[in-house]
Amino acid sequence: MKLNGRAAAIVLAMVAIIIIGMDFRVEASQYLGQVTWTWHKTTDEHGATDKTETIVANLFLLGNSCYELVGSSTDTEIGGTAFGGGTAVLVGTNLIMTLSYSKIRSDGRQETGIFQGQVNKTSFNGSGWGIKKRFDPASIGASPVFIDKYMAGTLTVVGNPPPLGPTPIAPMQLLLLDDK
Repeated sequence: MKLNGRAAAIVLAMVAIIIIGMDFRVEASQYLGQVTWTWHKTTDEHGATDKTETIVANLFLLGNSCYELVGSSTDTEIGGTAFGGGTAVLVGTNLIMTLSYSKIRSDGRQETGIFQGQVNKTSFNGSGWGIKKRFDPASIGASPVFIDKYMAGTLTVVGNPPPLGPTPIAPMQLLLLDDK
């Protein structure tokens, strides 16, 4: 089927209208602020314990009730900093987060783990638990030593946490918004 000039112009105009009408905006996450928690471990694989760490996380709104956290925790007892991140979802009055992290301790041993926390959306206080695998690089020549670890405890917010909803953004960012 061969199109004459007029039919080709109509088809081209229709394609142009479709392309012009498409929305090519990319949704980006919105930085909400930083939240700091005291992580008080009350239970580990040996039973009751009493250890604390400081967790500092940058909180981003991904959309609706989904969030991203990226940050670190500092272990003052053993030494070393863990770096990690993950996602969180607002379910009812709780923010439920799943984080993965890795750490090289000051004694050279390495850890990686998964952590689940649940905090109140207003107070940011709550509880959490996690599992981790520890590796001792000094054991490479012999049988490598891998140790399974468990932890549970409470999260207590330090300072004022950021609000979970969208926050006022810079005027430059407002120019990028298109209210249709």
